[in-house]
Amino acid sequence: MSSGRVDISEPGQIQRERSSVHYSRGVTVSSSSVSTIERTDNERVWEGLVKRSAHGDDRALAQLYDSTNRLVYGMAMRILRDVSSAEDVTMEVYLQVWRTAESYDPRRGTVSSWLITLVRSRAIDCLRSRRVHRAGLETNVDDVVTLRDSRPGPELMSVEAGRSRAVRKALGDPSQDQREAI
Repeated sequence: MSSGRVDISEPGQIQRERSSVHYSRGVTVSSSSVSTIERTDNERVWEGLVKRSAHGDDRALAQLYDSTNRLVYGMAMRILRDVSSAEDVTMEVYLQVWRTAESYDPRRGTVSSWLITLVRSRAIDCLRSRRVHRAGLETNVDDVVTLRDSRPGPELMSVEAGRSRAVRKALGDPSQDQREAI
């Protein structure tokens, strides 16, 4: 493929090289060195916000969140299909961005591809956790089926209550001597 401009539907997914194309999933057409990564104006702004976040600028993180949360939340929803879990994963991604912003390397990809990688990893972890949790619940439900209630059932309680009434009626009102004997 020539080194001309490469247009794609999602920004940041293809890296252009002098005589080859590298896809973000690691597929390489040729082994030339990377010269540029196509970036949109938004990507350049987001790179600056990540750099500022790496230096502890919480307003930069807030701006990054405001401008990219739909991307992150949308990907989380697409993978998890659960609003609550997607919200949790979205928050975890931005906490991770805050803690590890200095690890972002613009030479390796765009901010959006970095965020998508983070959300994908977190969402898959969430799915695995759900699967393990469900497996544990299914085992516990199977155990519950074999448990028996140690209390007497309603039929037995009814029979015992009838016997108790019959014994009281037979004894009636015992005399003083009978009470002492009992």
